[in-house]
Amino acid sequence: MIRRALASRAYQALRRLFRTNERAYTVALVLAAGFLGAVSAVLVRYGGLVVQYLAFASFNPPLEVARGLRVPMVVLAPAAGALVAGLLGRYVARDSGGMEGTSEIMEAVSLKGSARLHLGRTVRKSIGSVLLNATGGSVGREGPIVQIGAAATSRLARILRLPTERRRILIGCGVAAGMAAAYNSPIGAAMFVMEVVHGNFALDVFGPVVLSSVTAALFSRGVFGAAPLYPLSPGAGPGFLSLPLFALLGALVPFAALLLRMSIEASERMFRRVPLPVYARMALGGLVVGLLAVRLPEIWGNGYDAVGEVLVGRVVPAVLLPLLLAKIAATAASIGSGGSGGVFTPTLLVGASAGAFFANAAGAALPGLHVEAEYFALAGMAAAIASTTFAPITALIMVFEMCQDYGAVIPLAVVTVTATAVSRGLRRDSIYTEALRRKGVDFDLAFEQMALASLRAEDFVRLDPLTVRSDAPVGEVLDRFTESRQTAIYVLSPSERLLGAIDLRDAFHVAGEPRLRESLVALDLVRDVPRVNPKTSLDDVMRRFSQLELAQLPVVDVHDPDRLIGSVARRDVVQALDREVLRRRMVLARYLGGNVADADAGSRRAEDLRIEERPAPARLVGRSLAETDPYHTLGLYVLSVRRGEEAKAREISPVPPDLVVRENDRLVLLGPAGAFEGLAEES
Repeated sequence: MIRRALASRAYQALRRLFRTNERAYTVALVLAAGFLGAVSAVLVRYGGLVVQYLAFASFNPPLEVARGLRVPMVVLAPAAGALVAGLLGRYVARDSGGMEGTSEIMEAVSLKGSARLHLGRTVRKSIGSVLLNATGGSVGREGPIVQIGAAATSRLARILRLPTERRRILIGCGVAAGMAAAYNSPIGAAMFVMEVVHGNFALDVFGPVVLSSVTAALFSRGVFGAAPLYPLSPGAGPGFLSLPLFALLGALVPFAALLLRMSIEASERMFRRVPLPVYARMALGGLVVGLLAVRLPEIWGNGYDAVGEVLVGRVVPAVLLPLLLAKIAATAASIGSGGSGGVFTPTLLVGASAGAFFANAAGAALPGLHVEAEYFALAGMAAAIASTTFAPITALIMVFEMCQDYGAVIPLAVVTVTATAVSRGLRRDSIYTEALRRKGVDFDLAFEQMALASLRAEDFVRLDPLTVRSDAPVGEVLDRFTESRQTAIYVLSPSERLLGAIDLRDAFHVAGEPRLRESLVALDLVRDVPRVNPKTSLDDVMRRFSQLELAQLPVVDVHDPDRLIGSVARRDVVQALDREVLRRRMVLARYLGGNVADADAGSRRAEDLRIEERPAPARLVGRSLAETDPYHTLGLYVLSVRRGEEAKAREISPVPPDLVVRENDRLVLLGPAGAFEGLAEES
């Protein structure tokens, strides 16, 4: 009873702390994300060992297992493992779509999606990925580690009912934690999230991501040890004269990485044409891996052990090029046939083989340079990562943390910068963003650029600007501000020509001075402000807002810049941009429905948004949208207004903020399902 009472008191104290201390609550969430990522790494790694023992009665490293098997077993084991993994995916996971891969995580996080990942389905499909890897399939186990970590933190965020923005940050923390635990690379994992997943280095994201990855790394080091993944023999590192060779290597490795990407794409197309169920196609892919492993057992599994052998020079030079090509073929067969898993570690083996092969060729051509093959193999790994992810900082730091050799820093910097530049010239997108583009999903920046190009000032102009004559006393100006609650008043000459504007802040600087109120007139407070015309693009409007800290800009006639027509408010511009971006995203998701694997995938792409046409609600009739603000009052965006009889209805889109809603109008609305249900109850 005493223990129970103490536990209850401790629990209540924690609840009070988290309710009153936002910083403590945030730190607790981030630490929890780090713990979940580390646990996912432990479960996946030991789960793979259990599967390997059940299949081969051995806990030895996978490469030793492959070398100890007889030829028939080497050929059939990957095929059998792929078949069982495919059957699990078909009948246990009951889902024909892919797992929550990095591109899907990017979609949920960086593309302002639902910030929801499905833990149950991810775990079920991860079992197949672990089984595929443990029986020789050429996929990385970092895939399920990262995906489970991200999905687990997403579930935690949903349980705690965190707001969407915090869910996005927490999912990024889960990704970083999984990567850190998988590769003992806390800073590199954080950089991966910042460069690839979130796509920015904002401090409100950077701090939590680093803390979670460090937490996961400390936990995993307690379980697996703190030694670097690929320790190098002590040395001073490459000399200055060899740096041009690293630059040349950085220019060549992207072609090997491009071959890997093209092989996976070609394999996917080829296996899709095979008239067999997906699990049978996966068995064929496993058979290809087994046949390749007969001569080159180094391709077995994710390639972690083979990378270590390449780095220390245990792979003879004559085998390096065949190993590179065979690993590409094996990875393409495993992934292209329908298998799920990561490609990060297989990419490391491709890069290490390319780097070591280049080092041997350079050493033969330049014997006096004393080329150190292990540094070139390491540089090849970094170049391969940079070439596929387009993330040079991630590649540099992560590979450095894998070896923890400061002599490698400068060569890694040279090779990653060169490889990124060359690979961007070969392909527009990284391996992750290209997967999104094939699904028809582009980045937020693209949506915003399309909206900025399509909208004009006339789409959101207010036609009732607040004006005063130039000789109006300051007292009258202050009274007009008080009555209208506007932030700017435009000053007109006696001939109705625009002279400038009075900002609210400027007016109230003299409000407390009775002498100034009586002696000054509107012309004394006027300031020149940027002007726009109805045809000014939204991009230019936003640029002119940034010139001065103003909430409004005057809209003038196209042919007469001194004739005032109306005004545009910063708030209206932002809402118009948001509305247009949401509309484009929603329309894209609706019309690409045939490419959506299932209903859940569709909901990830467009959250729970709907587009519906409804009669104008009574609370909006007779008032302008600027007055009623449907987004904040109803939770709905008004995309367009259909006015007139059904056969002759005129559609107004975009809707200007001062448009007065009429009784017979029909509104095309965008918003979540709950908002439409509330609208139905109201009517």
